[in-house]
Amino acid sequence: HPTLGLCSQSFEIDSIVSEIASLDRADDKVVYRLVDQDDVGIDMVFHALHDTSKAKLGLHEGFGIVTNNAETSRMNVSFLSSETQRPITLPYFAMSFFDLLGSEKDQHGFKHVRILGKWSDAIVSKDSSIIVEKQNYSVSLKASQTDLQQHSPSKPSALTADQMNHAGTVRFVNIDSFELQFEVGANEFHNFLFSCTAAVICADVKAEVFVAAPQFITNPHMFELPNMSLEHKQVVRAADPGVASAHKAVFQQWYVKAGDYVGTGDKIYRVAARNGSVEATAEMPGRVYYVQAVLPGDVIEPGVAMLILDTDTISWTQVSIIALVVIAAIAAVITWWYCCCRSKQETPDVDEPRVRAVILDFETDTGWNQRAIWKYQPLGLGFYENQVPLSVAYIGHDASHMGVLRDDVLVGIGDDKDIVGMASIKNKSFENVWMELKERVDQLPLAPRLLLKFESDKGTRIVHWHTKPLGLNLSETLPVKVTKVDEAAMHLGLEVGNVLKSYGMDWSLDPHLLKSVDGMTAKEIREVIEDRIAQFPDGHCCPAEISGEDICPE
Repeated sequence: HPTLGLCSQSFEIDSIVSEIASLDRADDKVVYRLVDQDDVGIDMVFHALHDTSKAKLGLHEGFGIVTNNAETSRMNVSFLSSETQRPITLPYFAMSFFDLLGSEKDQHGFKHVRILGKWSDAIVSKDSSIIVEKQNYSVSLKASQTDLQQHSPSKPSALTADQMNHAGTVRFVNIDSFELQFEVGANEFHNFLFSCTAAVICADVKAEVFVAAPQFITNPHMFELPNMSLEHKQVVRAADPGVASAHKAVFQQWYVKAGDYVGTGDKIYRVAARNGSVEATAEMPGRVYYVQAVLPGDVIEPGVAMLILDTDTISWTQVSIIALVVIAAIAAVITWWYCCCRSKQETPDVDEPRVRAVILDFETDTGWNQRAIWKYQPLGLGFYENQVPLSVAYIGHDASHMGVLRDDVLVGIGDDKDIVGMASIKNKSFENVWMELKERVDQLPLAPRLLLKFESDKGTRIVHWHTKPLGLNLSETLPVKVTKVDEAAMHLGLEVGNVLKSYGMDWSLDPHLLKSVDGMTAKEIREVIEDRIAQFPDGHCCPAEISGEDICPE
């Protein structure tokens, strides 16, 4: 986010709102109510992932507490709107853990916290006793010292230098869920104290001596680009000519966001390098198409991808100037073609993609074979890097309805051309399997998307669709309102009376690219939406559903 600073957002842990406060078996849930600076409530859900989690959760003076009764307690953490109880994605979230010290009672004891998912960075103090380990898509905070004394702070916003050395922070960008594991030695009993703040960099430190700057351990996978076509696009990388020196730099600030137009020489971001602050500039004009989830303080390696510019587009100011010059010439060319050449033209052959569907076979931990078919990219899957056989590490929105689960093993790759005989990937290297999968996926079209932004007395809600039906009817008069809500839209938190304010169609689903409906008629608004959902995969409903008709023809 272009305005996000080191300590721009945090959450206070207010209460436990679930009926239970322990995770004794799989599917048990404990819910904390968080409150942000604007007193908006967010529910943080801890969901047990196995029957032997044996963890009790509690509150103590603004901290959350997890008390383990097992060597490993695994749980999934997700977020809900406190008002609607619908799943939400947080643009930014931080979680800090305190008093990470082992017990002197057992020489083989340990106290570890592990996070699996889309983490952005981990932060510890310069003199920290915590060992930070990165492995595939996880990060671990491991206690390296033992102590019988209590080092627990009295509140998340104020720490002593000693308490800071035994604390660790993990930050996230655009996060909807992650897995959290608490691990201890055999027959040990530990309390894990946590807050929903970036305490290592944001807490006031009570110290009589100078406290050195903290260490930022950046997730290397954060700089991987999404699976998209790069035609007519430029990838802006760190340490490009004029951007920074050949040494590592520390990210400081974005000057742009997705959807912004930039000209040659415009500032796009700033880093701190050995020679001071350096401002990166655009080498060519274009629209900012994609921005990496980099946070202030993150270490930037030379050559990593920072953002993508769409160079096949220009601003409306440029359009108006160029249009005045060329409109007459364009009209002349069109007239000449229509009169002289149209009858001679033959319809050109359209190159259809060789692959119309990618088929993947998975094997679950119970031995069950699961087949999933994709007709669009992205797949919405992430795999543990360099691990053979390939196992699923991350499941995004595009794969959430495919029946694939985390840790499922990929055993076969195919497409619509060879559905009878799937290609086995047994004994193939990670690189070979990855390239074979990528060659097929790159031939799929991008999934059509539709974003609609609604307003109500309860606030603003942005929802998106990529399949039919939408599950709602819209009024035929201004302002365009929701007049009927079916199950598909009800699960998205929409209600009758919600007012449509803007729409978007960019596949990247960036809210900054939404277009206002101001100045449009109700008919024009419905036509835009109908045209878009007509591109969606075939379903059991039709575009007419949004125009007030209750029934879609067979």
